[in-house]
Amino acid sequence: MNRLFTWISLKNNKRVVIPLAIIALVSYILMGTDIFGLIDNFNRHLMLDMQFVYSGNDFYNTLNSLDSLEVTAYLYIHLVDYFFIFSFYPMLTFLFDYINKHQSNIVLLPILAMIFDLLENIVIDINLLASLPKFFGSLAGIFTILKFSILIISGMLIVINIYINRKKNVKA
Repeated sequence: MNRLFTWISLKNNKRVVIPLAIIALVSYILMGTDIFGLIDNFNRHLMLDMQFVYSGNDFYNTLNSLDSLEVTAYLYIHLVDYFFIFSFYPMLTFLFDYINKHQSNIVLLPILAMIFDLLENIVIDINLLASLPKFFGSLAGIFTILKFSILIISGMLIVINIYINRKKNVKA
């Protein structure tokens, strides 16, 4: 674990963080717009990834309701989402490391959220291509809840740590 913290601290510099931020921003914009016309007819409200809570039944009802064009669009969105996942969460990890001055296990929260986001996407993608047993729909729902919960907790901890660091700097 110590080697992970050391590696994060060593890689935490502008040459790494700025490209990650740019990739995350561009991929987020691509997922949210119809720039390439790939997702013109796709109802984003059907995206399970954007819902905080859904059941295994919701998972299967939603994915089974998609036509072939919508399945293709969902897979394209997830392709871009993988770029987002592998840029946003590491960037967030480096932000946590910077805010906490290389002294906290809090840097692991974005990595944990990244793992849950990846697992969620993989389960959805596999089910879009070939049906999985019902258990996996519930599992994807749990991954989604954990992803969002960890991100919310992470955001709160960032604000708290910035506040604490400002208090320390004012007293110094």
